[in-house]
Amino acid sequence: MRLVITFFLLTLLPHSVLGQQDYLWPTSSSRSLSATFGETRAAHFHAGLDIKTWGREGYRVFATKDATLYRIGISANGYGKVIYLKHDDGGYSIYAHLQAFNDSIQHLADSLRLIDYSFEIDQSVEAYGIKVKQGDVIGYTGSTGIGPPHLHFELRDEHMRPFNALETNLKVKDELPPVFSSLLIEPSSPHALIEGQKVATVIRPKKNAEGYYDYGSITVQGLIQLSVDVYDEANDVPNKYAAYELSLIQNTDTLFHSTLSNYDYEHASDMFLDRAIDPSTGRRRFQRLYIPDGAQVPFYDRRFIKPIDSYYPQTLTIVAKDIYGNSSIAQIDLVAPEAYTPILETSFTNTSIEQIQNWTWSNDWVSPDSTTFIDLQKEVGTPFTSSIFHGAKPKSRLIRNNNYQTLYLARLKPGISHSLFSQDRKFRINFPKNTFFDPLTTVIPFSSTTNTSNTIQLFPQDYISKHMFQIQYYIDSNETYNEQLALYKFNRFKNEWNFTQSERIGNTLYAWNNEFGTYAALPDTLAPVIGEAVAEKNETGSWLVKVSVIDDLSGIAYRRSRIFVNNQRGIAEYDKEDDVLIYYLPNFEPNDTNTVSVEVFDRVGNVTSKQMEIKKAE
Repeated sequence: MRLVITFFLLTLLPHSVLGQQDYLWPTSSSRSLSATFGETRAAHFHAGLDIKTWGREGYRVFATKDATLYRIGISANGYGKVIYLKHDDGGYSIYAHLQAFNDSIQHLADSLRLIDYSFEIDQSVEAYGIKVKQGDVIGYTGSTGIGPPHLHFELRDEHMRPFNALETNLKVKDELPPVFSSLLIEPSSPHALIEGQKVATVIRPKKNAEGYYDYGSITVQGLIQLSVDVYDEANDVPNKYAAYELSLIQNTDTLFHSTLSNYDYEHASDMFLDRAIDPSTGRRRFQRLYIPDGAQVPFYDRRFIKPIDSYYPQTLTIVAKDIYGNSSIAQIDLVAPEAYTPILETSFTNTSIEQIQNWTWSNDWVSPDSTTFIDLQKEVGTPFTSSIFHGAKPKSRLIRNNNYQTLYLARLKPGISHSLFSQDRKFRINFPKNTFFDPLTTVIPFSSTTNTSNTIQLFPQDYISKHMFQIQYYIDSNETYNEQLALYKFNRFKNEWNFTQSERIGNTLYAWNNEFGTYAALPDTLAPVIGEAVAEKNETGSWLVKVSVIDDLSGIAYRRSRIFVNNQRGIAEYDKEDDVLIYYLPNFEPNDTNTVSVEVFDRVGNVTSKQMEIKKAE
């Protein structure tokens, strides 16, 4: 083992540093991080560093280099209040989740928003020629957009591609090696077994006498895939970070090697390929130790593309390193079974929707009971080469069980567009060209009972497509509360319905998403609830009026909502983390007693109005 590790550490040297070496640390809050480059986010890789502000707001934010103000944005989501600087050398830096800009940038943002009292803007401002010097205060840390108080800081090259800022002169104190948590083992072929079953298995390690993380022995048969849950640590903070470098080694043969160095937003959706799902929680916490088909991010060293063939005993070593070279080692012994176990092929018979939800799915095969498999390519046939209409194509399969539920199977091809209709024609799913990474077999079940015809299920559950697909739902004029309908997706791990941004045109609801699962057209008949208002100063000395607003189902339509103080309209900003609507107006100074008028919409058009008297806070 020592010889193997020594060989590996000597042959894979640190990567070259990207970018210039004269960046300034961008904030006075701390030199500690809550997140690093390349970590998993909802729909992409994390593109920067999250710098800790210890739960507080209002720390100074500095220009990291001489630059021109390139772009500013304000939003209730994503980056919140954000500044983009274009450096004199052609690169860029980004500063997000700000509480406020400096005075000159704030005046510019206010002038743009007061044209129509818009809360949100995303504006290119390079033409204004606003220059900043390294070290100039450009804003103040906050919590706008997503997340608790922190500063999100990015560096990008001249093509707007983000790269790891810790590869420059920007450093944090980190003398601690990564920590191995769980290992995910998945069957990657129809004939693979893990401990005698065709199910993904999660293993936790123990530390052995040599200080390695030992995942023990596991009996496997056929081709398998490994993914690891490993995190890095740094001095003096409890946060867990992504491991910068991962390798999978067999003897002196490197099977896989990756570094979280840089990527292109064009391939941001590759996160869904790179990170595997925890089968018990639905979180994408496992980093794959193989290159998924179709993945284009430059994390991978493509000299090493070798499958794990587990037909013979072998010991695999995993090495995790942080950006400063601190490393940890894990190992697992793959044991071949005493005798090869043939995997029986079965077919779809008497299948229920409830059973399908628990099947193990792959693009090309599915395992109904963890010991048998169905060859989807054989069962469904080759991918369709034209749009699919329910019941119109002879290659489509209809499977009916004893409960008279109908399951519709179709195999979809990435390079062409497809359309799927529900049995009652109330739902239509449109898949544009290149929606999928690879050919995919999908199952769309529909109940024959009318009281559930507002629901559609797309299988495999939790599958993420490469690009968005469109969901259409036709609204019958006699449906109850048909004016308050919207589309929602069910989160089966949290047992709740989440609003899917949808638009009604005539009698049809339209929505876009890239995640399979259960969708429903549900009515929201309850208007938002408006709570109390308070006038107070923020950390930068500006007066604000904050009003509590809550809506339980579809959520607040903050772009339509309006707020007045003493008959003067202000910009209605929205903080969804705290459920408050904020009255903002440049140079606003409240009276001792103030009249606040609020009109709040939810996202299906229900509206609540309220007027109240408030005192100026001391």
